[in-house]
Amino acid sequence: MCFKYISPNTSHRLPKPPGTVASYSNEGSALAALVVERVSNMSYIAYVKQMILKPLGIDINKVGVRLSDFKDTVDLVTHYAYASNESYLKRWNQQIPQLNIEQMPLVLANNEGWPSVH
Repeated sequence: MCFKYISPNTSHRLPKPPGTVASYSNEGSALAALVVERVSNMSYIAYVKQMILKPLGIDINKVGVRLSDFKDTVDLVTHYAYASNESYLKRWNQQIPQLNIEQMPLVLANNEGWPSVH
């Protein structure tokens, strides 16, 4: 799956010398996980649990923050989605009702109507 993104015929694949620039990529992370799976002959999650979390004494069930840790979750977060019309917003809420998604205010969108950072 990951290999479809890597083409030996791609020119300028590395625009900067290796080790000079850091950049996150989903493909890079997926490729790293694939390498771990191939080398260890284990699934990535099994490898992480057995070789990293277990030796460190980290219980995966006790890591992070759970919504149940908060007394009032009503105003904890507001979820927004780009919705060009009411039916599109309705589809968002039908597919993921627990998020109670609202239409993104125009002030959060750029001139083309896509989300932008201000």
